[in-house]
Amino acid sequence: MRNRWIALAGATAALVGLAAPAAAQSHKVELTPFIGYMFGGEVNVVNGSLSIKDDMNYGLVLNFVLNRSAELQASYTRMDTKLEFDQFRVGKRPIYSTSVNVWQFGGQYRFNPTATVRPFFSGTLGFTHYGVGDKLDPEAPTLTSETLFSMVFGGGVKIFPSQRIGIRLAGHLYNTILSSGGGFWCGTGGCGVGLSGWGYWQGDVQAGLTIAM
Repeated sequence: MRNRWIALAGATAALVGLAAPAAAQSHKVELTPFIGYMFGGEVNVVNGSLSIKDDMNYGLVLNFVLNRSAELQASYTRMDTKLEFDQFRVGKRPIYSTSVNVWQFGGQYRFNPTATVRPFFSGTLGFTHYGVGDKLDPEAPTLTSETLFSMVFGGGVKIFPSQRIGIRLAGHLYNTILSSGGGFWCGTGGCGVGLSGWGYWQGDVQAGLTIAM
């Protein structure tokens, strides 16, 4: 593990060194791989509630610079975790392994675009795919994967010690639109009938390395 961190630090230093001669040039694209932590969210069903267990996430953000303040943004976020069922008078238990895949497209507004510290906020639309994996509870109903409309609101700061290499720190609020009165992955004899609320909310925090081109 120590050798991996040393290699990563060396690669980052090399990128900073390569970027320094181009410091006077403007850039049009920013590429940010990131890791983070996603949390929150539950949805009520007739005999309890369903929730996605908090866990680490990772992904990629791509920004296209339009002008000094505005950018187009595309992103992909993934989390591998478990679906938990909190049954009335029984308690919470994991019932399936699952993945959360979020594709988003929208815009980002940035402040102080030429400064070292650059705050920003973003708003995007897209879809979220909830992938059902292995069954962890033999009594769980048969579930199917779902792809649903979603939106994400975010904000944070980019820190650029070099014009070409920066650090991106961000937080986001995710809302996935659910069908009122429908099921949330559950079959006809299962637990996902009669959802309350109009959306499934989650949040995350992220840290990434931004490469400007």
